Amino acid sequence: MSKVAVMRPRVAAGCAASDLRTVGRPPVVSAGGAGNGQVPYTNGAPAQASFAQAISQKVAAAPAAAQLRANAAAGVAPPMTMNQAINGTIVNHGVGITAANGPRSVAPTEGSLPEPSPPPTGAGGVRGHTNGICGGRDKAQSDELRLQEIQRTLPSHFPRRPAQGKLGRPIQLTANHFSVEIPAGNVYHYDVEIFSENNKEVKIPEKRKYRCISTKINRLVIELLVKKYRIDLGNCVPAFDGRKNLYTRRELKFRERTFAVDLEEDQRVQKFVVKIQYAATVNLDALHAVFENKVNTVPQEVLQAVDIVLRHGPSIKLTPVGRSFFKPPPPNEAHSLGGGREVWFGYYTSVRPAQWKPMLNVDMSATAFYEPLPVISFMCKIFSDGRREMTAGDFRDLRDFQNVRLNKELKGLRIKVTHLPYPRKYKVVRVTKEPAKKLYFNMEDGSRCSVADYFQSRYGRLVHPNLPCIQVGSATHPVYLPLEVCELVEGQHCKKKLDENQTSEMIKRTAQPPAKRFNEIRQSVRDLVSSSDQCLREFNIKISTEPTQLKGRVLEPPSLVFENNAVSKPREGTWELRGRHFYKAASLTRWTLLNLSRFAQRDREGQFPVQC
Repeated sequence: MSKVAVMRPRVAAGCAASDLRTVGRPPVVSAGGAGNGQVPYTNGAPAQASFAQAISQKVAAAPAAAQLRANAAAGVAPPMTMNQAINGTIVNHGVGITAANGPRSVAPTEGSLPEPSPPPTGAGGVRGHTNGICGGRDKAQSDELRLQEIQRTLPSHFPRRPAQGKLGRPIQLTANHFSVEIPAGNVYHYDVEIFSENNKEVKIPEKRKYRCISTKINRLVIELLVKKYRIDLGNCVPAFDGRKNLYTRRELKFRERTFAVDLEEDQRVQKFVVKIQYAATVNLDALHAVFENKVNTVPQEVLQAVDIVLRHGPSIKLTPVGRSFFKPPPPNEAHSLGGGREVWFGYYTSVRPAQWKPMLNVDMSATAFYEPLPVISFMCKIFSDGRREMTAGDFRDLRDFQNVRLNKELKGLRIKVTHLPYPRKYKVVRVTKEPAKKLYFNMEDGSRCSVADYFQSRYGRLVHPNLPCIQVGSATHPVYLPLEVCELVEGQHCKKKLDENQTSEMIKRTAQPPAKRFNEIRQSVRDLVSSSDQCLREFNIKISTEPTQLKGRVLEPPSLVFENNAVSKPREGTWELRGRHFYKAASLTRWTLLNLSRFAQRDREGQFPVQC
C-alpha cells in the first residue's frame, strides 16, 4: 500500500537541495560507537556527529586549496574529505511519512531512482568517487589530481549526496513533486519600467514582504500592453513577474522601446508609460547540462525564468501573496477568524532541481484576509469579544481608545463607497477623531458645512452621524466619508499579526487529513496548468499532473544503551526511562539557584547545597 508524503523542501545545513530525499525528517543516525546498530545514550541524547560540521569540511577546504600542493610535497596527508567525515554516520536523508504505528524515518531504496552518473574522467582515466569530494583513494594517485578534483567540485552549490543505502523495509511513496519538461533553446529576458502619467515611477517597495496591490496594477498594465501592441511584440505571449522582469520565447524586434497604455479603473483613465529594454539571453540548455553531469552549478537564471513562466497565469487570475496564490472562498464556505478576518486557501509553488530533472513542488497554503464587510460591521467585529457581539446601536460615539484601535485597523486598507451610482475605491488615510456631525469643511461658495449635513442634503439622512469619518485623498485635499457609506474591498491580505484566538481558529480551520490535503494539491496542479495553458504552450513547457512515485525504506529506530549495557528499543518515538541509568553519567560540579517565586524564602535558600 502506498504512503503519501506531503512535503515542502526544507534543506538542512549542507543538504543537497537537488535531492528529493533531503525533504522531510532529519538524517538518520547509525551506530556511533556502541556497535550492532546501538547508540550510547548519554545525558538524554544519542551520540551523533553534527551534519553541519561534516559539511563544513568541504567549505573549510576552499581557503586551503592553495596550500595543498605544498603539503603534498612535504609529505603531509591531504585533509579529510566530507565523505570520510560523515562515512558511517549519515545513512540517508529520509522522507517523513506517517505510518499506522507513528512516525518513522524513510529513505529511498537502491534502484528507486536513476543512479547518478559518475563524474567526468580526470587525467589518466581516473574517475572521482560518486559520493566523495576528492577523486581516488589510491596512494599512487597524484596530489595534483586530488587538487583538481577539489577545485572542480568547490564551485557546486550543493555537496554530493551519499550513496543509496539498503537497510530498512521497502515502501512505496507518493511525493507532492510534479515533473516539468523544459525544452532546449533560449528565452529572452527584458527589463520593464512602468511610469504613471505624472512621470513618477509606480512604486514597488522592495522592503515590503508582500506586494499584492502594486504588482496587480503592473500586471494589468502589461496585459493591456500585450493586447494593444500585439503586432509590435510579434504575437508573442510574454511572462511577467509583476515587478521588473519580462520573458519571451522569441526575441523581440527591438532592443529598447517605450509604449503608452491607458488603464481604466473606477470610471477613471490612468495613463502609463512602459519602457521595455533587452537585458539578457537565457540558455535553457544550461539546466539540461546539470542533469547530464556536465556541470555542477545549478543555473539560477534558468530556474527563475521557468518559475516566472509558471507563475504568470495564476498571478493574473488569483491573488498572489509571497510565493503562494489564493482565491476567495465560496459565500457559503467562508471561515471567519473573528475581528473581521477570514481564511483564504491557496497553494504554494516552487521549481526545484531534482536528481534527474526539474520538479515542481506544490503544497497547500492558508492565510488571513480581511472580510469584505461594511466598515461599521467591521468595527463591530473588532470590538466584539466572546461574551457579546457588538452592533452599530451600541456605539453612541467612539471613545479615544476605540478611535485609536479603529484607526490602526483601517489605515492603509482600500474601501469602496456605496452612496454613488458607480463604484469608487479609495485608500484609507486615517479615521477622524471628530464625528460626522462635528466635522466641518469649506464649501465651494466659502461657507462651512458639516459632513453629516452635507450627506443629509445631498444623499439623504445619515443613520450614525455620531460616528467618525474616514479620510481619503491627500493631506492637502482631504475627502471625508462617513463610516456607513464605506465597505472594505475584497482580496486584501491581512499583514497584521493575528491574536491568540484568531491563531487558534486558523489552526482548526487548516487542519486536514493527509488524503484530503493531497487531493487538493493535485487539484491545484490541474488549476495551475489550466490557468497557465497559453503561456506554457508559448514556451513549450509541460507539467505532469501526476505526482512523482518513489521507492523508500522504513528505517528501524536505533537501540539505546543504558547502564550495564541495558538495551531499550524506542517505539513510536518514545522509550522507557523508569529504572534506567545513563550509559555514562555526567558530574555536575557547579550549581546555580534561581528563585522566581513572588515571595522570597531567604531562610530556605541556605538549605540548598551550593558548591562554587
